Amino acid sequence: MAQVSEESLRTMTERLPPGTPLYMAPEQARGEPYLWPQADLFAMGCVLFEMLTGTPYRKAQRRRKRLRDLRPDVPDWLVEVLDRTLAREPEERFESAYEMAEALEEEARRRKREEEARRKKQAARARRLAGLRRQAEQAAKEGRWEEARRAAEAWLELEEDSRAQEILALARLERTPSGLVIATPENLADLLALPQPPARVWWKKAGMEFCLVPAGEFPMGISEEEARRWHEEFGGKLEWYLDATPQHTVDLPAYYIGRYPVTQAQYARFVQETDHRVPYVNPKEHEWARPYNWDRRRKRPPQGLEDHPVVLVSWEDAVAYCEWAGLRLPTEAEWEKAARGTDGRLYPWGNEWDRRRCNSAEKWAGRALRTYYEWGKWVLEMGEKGWGDRVRTTPVGAYSPKGDGPYGCADMAGNVLEWCADWYKGYPHTTCQRIEFGETYRVLRGGSWGTLHGGVRSASRDWDPPDYLSVDYGFRCCLSPT
Repeated sequence: MAQVSEESLRTMTERLPPGTPLYMAPEQARGEPYLWPQADLFAMGCVLFEMLTGTPYRKAQRRRKRLRDLRPDVPDWLVEVLDRTLAREPEERFESAYEMAEALEEEARRRKREEEARRKKQAARARRLAGLRRQAEQAAKEGRWEEARRAAEAWLELEEDSRAQEILALARLERTPSGLVIATPENLADLLALPQPPARVWWKKAGMEFCLVPAGEFPMGISEEEARRWHEEFGGKLEWYLDATPQHTVDLPAYYIGRYPVTQAQYARFVQETDHRVPYVNPKEHEWARPYNWDRRRKRPPQGLEDHPVVLVSWEDAVAYCEWAGLRLPTEAEWEKAARGTDGRLYPWGNEWDRRRCNSAEKWAGRALRTYYEWGKWVLEMGEKGWGDRVRTTPVGAYSPKGDGPYGCADMAGNVLEWCADWYKGYPHTTCQRIEFGETYRVLRGGSWGTLHGGVRSASRDWDPPDYLSVDYGFRCCLSPT
C-alpha cells in the first residue's frame, strides 16, 4: 500500500503498477500517477470482505457473487459500509480511514445505545412485573379480589405465568359478602386441582363453611404401646384403646370438611324442605332427651339452641341430610386427619390437655373422678352431683380458634360425637379382636360434652348402631368431587 514516487513510476512505465492484484484499487490497476488514501481504503475493504466471506473480493466479482450471496446474515449497515469502501471511483469512497472508522464505530455506539435501551426496558418490565406480582399476591391474600383480578390480568399481559392464571381464576369465582369462595358441583374439582386451593369455601345448599385438608399422608391411629399407656392413665378395658392400633400411614387426596358440626338451624332447613323426621325421643322413657327434643308439630329445634350442634340424629339421619345437601359424611380417616394433621398430635390443638379449649365433661370433673366411664354411667354420676344442667352442648365455635384443629376445624374435641361414614372395623394388621367389629356398628369420633379428656383424644374411636339416637351424637359433612 506504499505510495511510490514519480521518479520510480517513470522507471516502471513498462511494467505493472506495484501492489497485490487481488487487493488493488481500480485506479491503482489503471496506473494512475498519484494515489489518494481511498486506494488504501479499497484494499482494506477487500480484506474485510474476505474476512466475512472466506473468498477474496476480486474472485467473488469474477463469479458475480455479492456479499449477501456468500454471507446472507451480514447486517444492512455493514453492507452499506463495504459498498462505499469498495466503490469503483475514489470520490465515492470514504474520504479517510478516520471517516471509515467513524462509520464502523457509529454502528457499535448505536448497538450499545440499543442494548442499553433494551436493558432499561427489561429492567422496567421486570420492576413492573414484580410490582404486579406483589400486588396480585397481596390482594388475593387479603381478599381484595377485584384488585387481584386487575393485577393478574396486567401480569399475564407481560408474562404467561401459572400463578397469575391461578389468581385470576380465583378472582373470577363467585364469593360470599365475607369473601369466601362459593363452591359448586361444577367448580369443585377445579378448585381442588389448583396448586393452592382456597383454604375455606362456602356451600350454598347447606349454608355451611368448609376447611381445606390438603392431599398427602398422615399417621392414623396409635401404637400398641401408646394404647397401653392410655389404659393405665384412664382405666377401663384395654380393648377400648387397642381398637385404634396399629398406627399406620394413610394417603388421602385433598378434600374439604365442615368447619363446624351441623347445627340445629342448618338441620331445620333440611327437615322443612324434605319433611324428614325431627330429632325427638319420648321424654317419658328418656328424661335426658327432653332439653334437645324438637317441636314436632312446628318442626322447630329447641329455642335458644339454634347455633348448637344438632343431636338426637342417627347415622341414617346424617346420611339423609348429606344427600339432600349434595355432601357426604367424612370417612374415619378423613375425620382423623382433619383433627390431627400430619404430626400425630393427641388433641386438635396439640399434645397437652387443656380444658379451656373444648367442651368436655372434664372441666366439671374433680381429679378423683378422672376414671374413664362408659357414657351412661358418667351421665348418671353427673346427675347425682347436680351437674346435668351445666354439662351440655355449646354453640359451635365457642372454643374457636384456640381449640381448632390444624386446618381450622372447630369442635373436633368434645361438644358432640360425630358420625363417620365407615363401619366400625379393625385397622389393617390389628391384634385387637372385638365382637363389635364388622358391619353392625358405625364409627363415631371426637368425644362429647359428656366425655372425659381421654375420650376426646383425636385417635379415640366410638361406635353405635346406625339407627341409634343420643343427646351427644351429631355429625359434620365432607365435600369432595366424588
